[in-house]
Amino acid sequence: MLAQHREIIGLLGRLVENTDPGRGEAQARPTPAPAPQRSAGAVSLLSLWERNQLAITKDVWPVAALMAGMLTAQGEARVRMEEVVGRTGLPQEKVLAALRLLLRHNCVRQRGVDAEGAQVYVLPGA
Repeated sequence: MLAQHREIIGLLGRLVENTDPGRGEAQARPTPAPAPQRSAGAVSLLSLWERNQLAITKDVWPVAALMAGMLTAQGEARVRMEEVVGRTGLPQEKVLAALRLLLRHNCVRQRGVDAEGAQVYVLPGA
């Protein structure tokens, strides 16, 4: 199972690299958020969440990886639902369920909404 998660992290990292805002595909989406960086910090954060009994299923994993990348790179995650749906390929209902799970397990907390309407998430204690 750990090997599968590592493989998924690698695939998500390549997905992030392929949707870099400097490429035409990302420019087709309205006001995309900065692409999260695949980093050791994001991988460590995902591992911490798993060690703290968060069951990261195949539907939660893409959202968790996207959030972890943003949180470790920028200290917060500013996301719009349509951006998360577009980046993960999951339906909106599954994205919402994944975000609720991350909130319920105290992996993230919602700080509010920015001026452009994006939800702002931070790590607990931030």
